[in-house]
Amino acid sequence: FCVNLFPTGHGADVKCVDWHPTKGLVVSGSKDSQQPIKFWDPKTGQSLATLHAHKNTVMEVKLNLNGNWLLTASRDHLCKLFDIRNLKEELQVFRGHKKEATAVAWHPVHEGLFASGGSDGSLLFWHVGVEKEVGGMEMAHEGMIWSLAWHPLGHILCSGSNDHTSKFWTRNRPGDKMRDRYNLNLLPGMSEDGVEYDDLEPNSLAVIPGMGIPEQLKLAMEQEQMGKDESNEIEMTIPGLDWGMEEVMQKDQKKVPQKKVPYAKPIPAQFQQAWMQNKVPIPAPNEVLNDRKEDIKLEEKKKTQAEIEQEMATLQYTNPQLLEVHEALLGGFGMI
Repeated sequence: FCVNLFPTGHGADVKCVDWHPTKGLVVSGSKDSQQPIKFWDPKTGQSLATLHAHKNTVMEVKLNLNGNWLLTASRDHLCKLFDIRNLKEELQVFRGHKKEATAVAWHPVHEGLFASGGSDGSLLFWHVGVEKEVGGMEMAHEGMIWSLAWHPLGHILCSGSNDHTSKFWTRNRPGDKMRDRYNLNLLPGMSEDGVEYDDLEPNSLAVIPGMGIPEQLKLAMEQEQMGKDESNEIEMTIPGLDWGMEEVMQKDQKKVPQKKVPYAKPIPAQFQQAWMQNKVPIPAPNEVLNDRKEDIKLEEKKKTQAEIEQEMATLQYTNPQLLEVHEALLGGFGMI
């Protein structure tokens, strides 16, 4: 039966409604682009205010437990946060979904934390005041996420999707042996390769994407551990320094200038053969030495004859008698 009928306010399908924590206010979201969000008085059924927040269909509206924050999700790919005490402008716009934002849910314990779902199956986690998402997963579901709901204690998130599945998400527990791939449809206590673990509880197998250790950090830690297991060599280090032997050798090599050897083009075979045939023979070192000695003797002999002729020409004018003596001596030796 109908207790109170709200007068017509939206001009198109009403997609969602939510109660204020005090139960004195109702918020509704619609496909109507002219009046997308409206506030209602549940006692009188009168419209209190209209919020022009989105240019497309509003898929979800959620009021925070503090009673002041209103969160909306729309097919314009945006989630927006408003303070109902001042509706002139939004407090924050959350941009992260590649397609339509279809569902949102406030965390029951952490006031500024909430989750949002998209039409592409993506699941994102946000915190008020942070521009980008703090975690998430692109393929949490194979279809549109229609609804999100937290456990009252806040440790489990449930998501309902168009892929005919409802999934439960929780944080990793320290020491978990299994890394869930979310969409492998594995049985509880079983790994991806079919190995069963009896010491794991079913609710310890799922994780909230982005809320635990980042995936890139996990991969880096695993690769580092694999490298340590495969390497059996003892690394030598210099006491007091953080350098290993390999780093020291690399530093020493950088200090020594490296000579660049120019590229030598190979000699063609035909050219080399012709060169060897026309090559001038090189005389032996002894022959070169003997020829050089003979050349020196001839030069000295020529020099001596020239000096003698010069002296005789000088004596002809200065001392003719001494000139006659010299001519007689040189004639006796056969030099004149």
